[in-house]
Amino acid sequence: MSDIAAPLGFSSGYVSDAELMGWLNERSIDQNSMLRDMMETSTVRTHLIQALTNIKGQVSADGHPGDIATMIDELVNDPELADYKAELQTLLGPTQDHLREVASAAQDAADYAAENGEPPPAQKVMTDEDLKQDKAKLLEVLGGEVTRLSTDDQLALVQIQALSSQTRELSQLASNLLESRSQARNNIVGNIRG
Repeated sequence: MSDIAAPLGFSSGYVSDAELMGWLNERSIDQNSMLRDMMETSTVRTHLIQALTNIKGQVSADGHPGDIATMIDELVNDPELADYKAELQTLLGPTQDHLREVASAAQDAADYAAENGEPPPAQKVMTDEDLKQDKAKLLEVLGGEVTRLSTDDQLALVQIQALSSQTRELSQLASNLLESRSQARNNIVGNIRG
């Protein structure tokens, strides 16, 4: 409740019921806007976590490098995740480019074998061990990012709960003040009649 300051523009010790309700309304609008923004950010973050988890699943299932690169491309260019685009490009861009190279090399090797009836020369083929190492690195990067985003989301949910609690406290305070004033008025009227 330490965030609850006296309404601006009222230097006297008295604030009318209408002024109090106006201040409460402004404060509620601000808090609801912050709450909505935090919840929308949490929803986007959850979408990102799910997409990264899907890519991680594809890598774990030994998905084709071209398919994984396409999934990364779809993630990086997802309009819902525009705020994360630069971060995703930095995080996954080099891996995505490498996976495209691997997929292209694999296609070139298949084309060479089809045309020549024999496997391509050794320098043109990436070994399975190299691919496994690349996938292990990608799994590590994806796992770290999912963990970081999940932690951020948990912290955001705590902030959302705190803001919701503060909004309830603000409403309760205003209600108590109005009830107190109403009782005081009724007592005054009772004493005058009395």
